[in-house]
Amino acid sequence: MPVVVQKFNSIQYDGTNGAEIVGVSSSWTLVSDNGTTLVFTDVESQWTLTVGFWLLWSGSNPDFPGQKLSNTDYLAFFQETPPALALGSGYALTPSIAGSGGTANVAVDLNTSMSGTGYEATAVLAGTSALLADLDITAVAITDNNTVTVTVQNNGALALAGATVIVTAGELV
Repeated sequence: MPVVVQKFNSIQYDGTNGAEIVGVSSSWTLVSDNGTTLVFTDVESQWTLTVGFWLLWSGSNPDFPGQKLSNTDYLAFFQETPPALALGSGYALTPSIAGSGGTANVAVDLNTSMSGTGYEATAVLAGTSALLADLDITAVAITDNNTVTVTVQNNGALALAGATVIVTAGELV
């Protein structure tokens, strides 16, 4: 049997964020905020929050706040859900790279598109010991939501090709 939870958004009044709280919904109107007590109205009621209290509302409808709770009650009844992790990977072969400092940019397509370009990516090389002895990764750059460009440098005397660039990427969503 699956376990389900209703989605709520929450924000704690800290005495400095009254405008941020009231700005959550266009139907909320600031009455007063003196740094210890925030008073605002929604379309039906007036709400008063003192420093440390939490305001909760349904994830889909900020027009009607659901409840206010003290910090003790909030911590007793709610816990933050960890963000989900999106993972992607991909690989590509290096082209022929001239010896003595030659470089190549290898575009690696990920098997999963990320939400944008704010994800993290790492790269490693795989291949024969002769290839790996002379090739180094000098840069890993996120190009777009599903492409990572890896710069590979050849420090050997001969041109080399055919090493595999393996990229893993992840982002919290």
